[in-house]
Amino acid sequence: MKNLKPAMFALLAAMAFTAPAFAQGTEGIMVRDNTITIVMPNGHTMTMPISGKAQLDMAMKGAKPVAAGQIFIMSGGKLYMIEDTKMPDGKMLWEHIGGRA
Repeated sequence: MKNLKPAMFALLAAMAFTAPAFAQGTEGIMVRDNTITIVMPNGHTMTMPISGKAQLDMAMKGAKPVAAGQIFIMSGGKLYMIEDTKMPDGKMLWEHIGGRA
């Protein structure tokens, strides 16, 4: 399991250079169904389509679902995740940062 993450990253990085890819920089991450989004070592993100069931099955090994109520923040080339929490005024954090239901 210890070697699975580096191997998966290496494989996904290799696919990023050989498959049609859509580089996005740090402006934002567009998450769509049947895509892989990679946060590169320099903090940039790359999103590319999954090219079939075999690639999806390989990528999903060891994958964990993200629970509802998570907020992702890109800052200083790093991606952070925090749980949405109720603020002192009773509103949720996502409402304070401009979210719309």
